[in-house]
Amino acid sequence: MTLVTKITAVNGQARSFTGPHQTAPVISRPLPDNRPKLDKSVLDKLRKQIARIEHKGPQFTVPQTRSTITPGGHSPWNFGLADVEQHLPHRRLDPGALHEIAGANYGETPAAMGFALALVARLIKVRPDDPRPVLWCRHTPEACEFGELYGIGLEALGLTQERLLTARFGKSRTLLWTVEEALKSGTVAAVIADMDTAACDLTATRRLALTAVDAKAPILLVSGKPPQQATSARTRWRISAAPSIPPPFDEAAPGAPAWTVELTRCRGGKSGKWSMVWHHATHSFSLAPAISHRTPEHRSGPHRRTAAL
Repeated sequence: MTLVTKITAVNGQARSFTGPHQTAPVISRPLPDNRPKLDKSVLDKLRKQIARIEHKGPQFTVPQTRSTITPGGHSPWNFGLADVEQHLPHRRLDPGALHEIAGANYGETPAAMGFALALVARLIKVRPDDPRPVLWCRHTPEACEFGELYGIGLEALGLTQERLLTARFGKSRTLLWTVEEALKSGTVAAVIADMDTAACDLTATRRLALTAVDAKAPILLVSGKPPQQATSARTRWRISAAPSIPPPFDEAAPGAPAWTVELTRCRGGKSGKWSMVWHHATHSFSLAPAISHRTPEHRSGPHRRTAAL
């Protein structure tokens, strides 16, 4: 048997293979790698995005410093009205608690929503160093009944697009879970939950109240009617729209938002009832003055308007 010697070039070098009828391996020159190489920072960014999608990391960016209301720090979260604050413990609203805001009846739900927005605007004013947004969670039946939120009106109230996050849920259980998890993340300054309080029993509201204490951020639970069952809310408010004073330049124009506000329950305080007016420009409340200079015909005339938002 003859020896067969074949020579092939492997990576530019000559090698010989000798053997009976031995066939030299076919080895091709590797192609140059022209693929672009990713920078390490890009890879780290992609890994973080994948982790967020898989719920292995925080969904929002948590500020390095958090602003809290302390006795020696910012102004307390209150109404700025001595007649109202004397009914509250420590003359202020607790920023780490659950507060219920309900309409006097189902048709007064928009008035309750407007009052909740005014309270949140006051909170933002007394926490100027806190850049976190406000989360508004809405139950789908409530949103379909009373319509979507009006962005221009919210901005006039003080809640710009950068300071407000909205979410809608078909199930009340999912809404409550989201409220709790959002507060635990520490990425929201306050939460408004717009839903039917029939789904909020004592156990559910107790969980929310404890979470609000740990997060030092309030939960405003807004509904169309006062809850019938016991809850863990620190305060309970009943709201109805009130006639507003028209501006002096136009008797037929609606005036500043006004409500009849009733504090029906306050842990450590006492109940009360007032007529309040909200001022957009200064983010402040005032008590509605008596309309003594107008006749009954003017006060109940066809041009009177009621402003709830």
